Amino acid sequence: MMHTEEEFFTFSVWFRGDACTLEGQSCPLGGLTTDWLNADRGEYLSCAKALEEAFQRRDRMGYRTASRRANALLREMPLYGLLAKRKDIDPPPFQSHGEGFFANREGYLALAEDLRWLEEAVVPFLTGERADFPQPAVLPQVWVRYVRTDGGALEEEVTFQRLSHLIVLELGKALTYGSSPKRCRNCGRWFLKERGTGFEYCAGPAPGEEGKTCREVGARTSFGHKVKDNEVWKLHQRAYKKYYARVLKKTMSREEFQAWTREAERLRDAALEEYAQALAAGRTWPAEEYQAALNRL
Repeated sequence: MMHTEEEFFTFSVWFRGDACTLEGQSCPLGGLTTDWLNADRGEYLSCAKALEEAFQRRDRMGYRTASRRANALLREMPLYGLLAKRKDIDPPPFQSHGEGFFANREGYLALAEDLRWLEEAVVPFLTGERADFPQPAVLPQVWVRYVRTDGGALEEEVTFQRLSHLIVLELGKALTYGSSPKRCRNCGRWFLKERGTGFEYCAGPAPGEEGKTCREVGARTSFGHKVKDNEVWKLHQRAYKKYYARVLKKTMSREEFQAWTREAERLRDAALEEYAQALAAGRTWPAEEYQAALNRL
């Protein structure tokens, strides 16, 4: 069966607790928005511009070419790629005369408008450049159906006609739940920071670091900065390396080193608190006493 663009751009999503399901595929709240933040949006926007220019010129061949290219790009996108698996999104049969030939362009242009809104409004909100949660150009219009499961839980089916309306609802639910899309400080891609986690780096492959993830590279970098900028950590690491060298030289057993490590961590944690208090009060922190205590263990 052939579908029009208007039918194709209408889709339903199930919301169940902290997850949502589209076309049988489940993802955590905020996952769909995160996928769209990582999608290549530039080529589709250029294609939509070419489509509208062809419409203004009443260029049937140019319009057909642009719409076919738009359909190919849709198949590669996070949401519409799933929909395309069960819907035929080849351009519907155009009428050979009159304005009917151009009658189905609204869905393409609405998506382009939503992608611009995502870049110009949602991204600045997530990066902290704007404080207010953005609203799309066209206010959300959705159809909601509630279904109670056998276990008594309430599930929510929401039907959308625009991507921006899905993002407003899904992202809002994710933020309320405690999850949020976040830009990786290493590679720049977006990842979903789920509730209860404090990651600043994604779990994807790190550019230029074969076999390493951004999270592994980030942990190493963060630890390096922590040691560099904190006198307690500097002294702790210096002592750790000295005693570990004794293990390698077999002048200290691993059991003795593990016992030293546990006691050194206890001293370090207490010293970190004293160090922070000294800095806040403008006092000098007694580094020599801490260093001597580490060496007495």
